[in-house]
Amino acid sequence: MVHINHGIGQYMGIEALQVDNRSKDYLNIRYAGKDRLYVPTDQIQLLQRYVGLDEGAPRLSKLGGVMSGYGSSRGRKNRCIKWQRA
Repeated sequence: MVHINHGIGQYMGIEALQVDNRSKDYLNIRYAGKDRLYVPTDQIQLLQRYVGLDEGAPRLSKLGGVMSGYGSSRGRKNRCIKWQRA
């Protein structure tokens, strides 16, 4: 998957998480290392399928790292996106 602000990650499934005493579904995206990004299902428009020219798995982006060409830093300030660094 490619997140418009965070780059290339691997889709790991949907998880129900408790936030502010409410259960909500999130897309679990794995990044380089053990970093995870939980994107609310109502923000799925921020993701698109990775389409590469090379065969094999793409190199995963690092959360908080330098990402050229994947959008602005504005998305990191979005309070609706929850990310967790391991």
